[in-house]
Amino acid sequence: MFKSNQWIFTDKDNQISLQKWQKTVDLMSDLFAAPAGFIVQAMQSGYRVVIASEQQDNPYTAGTMIPLETNIFCKKVVQDNHSLYVNNASNDEYWHDNPEVSKDGFESYLGLPIHWPNGDVFGTLCVMDFEQTDYQRNYLELIKQLRDMIEDDLFMVNSFVQMREIAMLDPPYSYL
Repeated sequence: MFKSNQWIFTDKDNQISLQKWQKTVDLMSDLFAAPAGFIVQAMQSGYRVVIASEQQDNPYTAGTMIPLETNIFCKKVVQDNHSLYVNNASNDEYWHDNPEVSKDGFESYLGLPIHWPNGDVFGTLCVMDFEQTDYQRNYLELIKQLRDMIEDDLFMVNSFVQMREIAMLDPPYSYL
């Protein structure tokens, strides 16, 4: 089984299609008309951007690591294990020290927790905009469906890893 606090994308036989996740995040960002979308993994060492949308205005790239102590939107989602929609961050004092707001100029954030098969929080799926937003219910449902697809991938990969570990523990059959 994957260890939920390790960077999972270094294994040479990685079973997760990052290209599929990239297409999903790019499509989500396009549909939301947002300059940035992400899949972020939460670990003890910080928050790592697994996938970053490929829009020109997106200031973060895949592989970016954000320290744990930094006040970012994804941190709040992971800590609360609950979705977060902030449509006007600059008017909320809680976000004034958030570098995504104060440095990068993001005004809107919509994010959901992504879970490992055991229920632990893997990280977040989120979309961010420089403008104030007013996402309707169908947009919220869309991002939930995209998150569910990512969780299905994590479940599939976890099952593969468990089967491989079991196979390595079973003694070979003797035909004598």
